Amino acid sequence: METKKNAQTGGDKIDREQTMIGKQHNHDVSAYFYQGVEAYFSLLKEAMMKGAMEHGLSEETAKNLVFQTMLGAAEMLEKSGKTPEELRRNIMSPGGTTEAAISVLEQYGYKDTIVQAIIQSSPLFTEESI
Repeated sequence: METKKNAQTGGDKIDREQTMIGKQHNHDVSAYFYQGVEAYFSLLKEAMMKGAMEHGLSEETAKNLVFQTMLGAAEMLEKSGKTPEELRRNIMSPGGTTEAAISVLEQYGYKDTIVQAIIQSSPLFTEESI
């Protein structure tokens, strides 16, 4: 798989990264990667809301709490200058609730499941398209 970057005219910004697959297939990686991301986040929000409601919060309160938390987390990731792993480790207190929750997610293969969903959701990443 050969990767090339196209620079915008008059600048050194990367316009997009394209991947050449086989001899005649030229796919924009970002188009495949971002396809359906809203659904992934919606599923995460659904699960987080359900967990909050299991603790007695109303649906409306859970919805607002999860939404604001997701916005805050995205902003923190964007502005912190840290990698997602560094930020996660800095947030977790040893023996705390966040560490316990992350442990459960890891036990069920959360990260690997996300990676496989992205890989298998796109013909770009499947052998059939090569």
